Amino acid sequence: MNSETVGRDAVNTVVLANGAFSGVCGAALVLASGQLHSHFGLNSPLVLILIGAMLILWAIALLRTGRQPSAAAGDILAIVLLDIAWVFASLVLVGLAWTAFSETGRWLVGGVAIVVAFFAAAQFYLRPEPAETAGEAS
Repeated sequence: MNSETVGRDAVNTVVLANGAFSGVCGAALVLASGQLHSHFGLNSPLVLILIGAMLILWAIALLRTGRQPSAAAGDILAIVLLDIAWVFASLVLVGLAWTAFSETGRWLVGGVAIVVAFFAAAQFYLRPEPAETAGEAS
């Protein structure tokens, strides 16, 4: 096993972990939306159900990408950028709606943002170089 293979295996493992985490968070939002919505300053669980459903779809995309033997560098970079966007949006949301969120809600959003930031950093660091995947696209 050469270093390129180890690097690909490592980034795929992180993408798969990201997918699993996203899926669990999405399922939790859908299944516990009735209990959680008030912690996010929401009058209805519908927004959490929609976010949860989108996270489940995101998880499926991540799991499919992570299972590819050689995910394209552009795909990994897109995942990194979307993860960064999630972290940024989480910080802005909590910052703008600080008083609407309960302390539990702030901790939940902040904790998820920290985990997603870790995934973004690990995926960026482990991403393949564009030249490594340029000839492998089908």
